[in-house]
Amino acid sequence: MFGFSRAEKLQRVYRELAKHPEWISKQDPRGQIPLELTNQLFAMSKDVTTTVWLLLIWQQEYIASQFVETISIQEVVSDFRAASSSEDEAISIATKEVDGLVESAQMYGKRVANMMDDGVMVGNLYVRQYCAEKLTRIMAGWMRYRLKVQSEIGAFV
Repeated sequence: MFGFSRAEKLQRVYRELAKHPEWISKQDPRGQIPLELTNQLFAMSKDVTTTVWLLLIWQQEYIASQFVETISIQEVVSDFRAASSSEDEAISIATKEVDGLVESAQMYGKRVANMMDDGVMVGNLYVRQYCAEKLTRIMAGWMRYRLKVQSEIGAFV
């Protein structure tokens, strides 16, 4: 983006993020993302589109880690049981939901790698390291959730 100042580029990052379908919050991202983080990620790639995707990855990692830390596993399992007619059905529903989160994280990682390979995202060493670290944490978060649900409800089918 030749001719635009860094501040203008960062404002574009926030505008693009706010209208991106994967941005979960209805609120303006400027109020939810530390400016220092946006600056750091932009400095890694020097690219608006890549910075938007790095912030989306940051959001996914935050959700996966916070979800596991704050959710009541007993309540989750209770909900699975309430939505089922038997314990076996509750286990089956829990298995599908939790394994779906793990599978989704795997697919997200492949999608990010493809975007770098296809040039949609800048794929320099720093960006790749950041993505690898965050995607590993996303997967670890959902695997921790899986283990907690499994320990509460019993063996998955």
